[in-house]
Amino acid sequence: MPRKTAIQSKPSGSSAKKLSVVTKENDTITIAMQQNVLTNYLPIIQKKLKNPKVLIGLAVILAIVATLYALKGWFIVAMVNGKPITRYTLDQRLEQQSGKQVLNGMITQMLIEQYASGKHVTVSQSEIDSTVNQLNKSLAAQGQTLDSALTAQGMTKSEFLEQVRLQKLVQKILGSSVTVSDKEVSDYIAQHKSSFDPSMKPQDIKNQVRSQLQQQKLSNQAQALVTRLQSQAKISYFVNL
Repeated sequence: MPRKTAIQSKPSGSSAKKLSVVTKENDTITIAMQQNVLTNYLPIIQKKLKNPKVLIGLAVILAIVATLYALKGWFIVAMVNGKPITRYTLDQRLEQQSGKQVLNGMITQMLIEQYASGKHVTVSQSEIDSTVNQLNKSLAAQGQTLDSALTAQGMTKSEFLEQVRLQKLVQKILGSSVTVSDKEVSDYIAQHKSSFDPSMKPQDIKNQVRSQLQQQKLSNQAQALVTRLQSQAKISYFVNL
């Protein structure tokens, strides 16, 4: 059987007139409602905005938003195609990879500083500057700079200065116990004679060897000191690394 098609008839003249009247009435009601909102509520909104407490609240909110935006680097370290890498995730990854080594280094530094404080051993800024100046001269003779050397090692200037200060503390703590005899210098030169530049003066070779042996002894005794301090210290760990 053929399907019946529903035919929607257009409104007749009277119906169209009624529909037009209803539409106009609806428009009139809508306009009236908008006017009512503007008349009755706009003054209230304006009054609230003039209220100092409201303005202070808005100012605080805006300040917080601006601060969070300015400090976004504290929470997000990178965006990859719109997806963030959070600082928390980065810190977790770094902690897993090298956290134990970094923490042990911080513990060692604190133990040395506490021991030095107990012995009233300090390092002045002038002593640090003197060491840095000597290193600058040595690097300059090799056509390098301290900044380039630090960059190559992935170290910042502040980290380097902190290491210099810590090394100076250890030298002062152990200085009197680190000695190198003339016989030790002569024996070392005799055993490694072929490794020295033939153009070097004998006294320069002796000075270089003495300094090298002193550093070796200092390093060994410093490690022994740290081991002793660790065995005597009360160290509590609150993370598993």
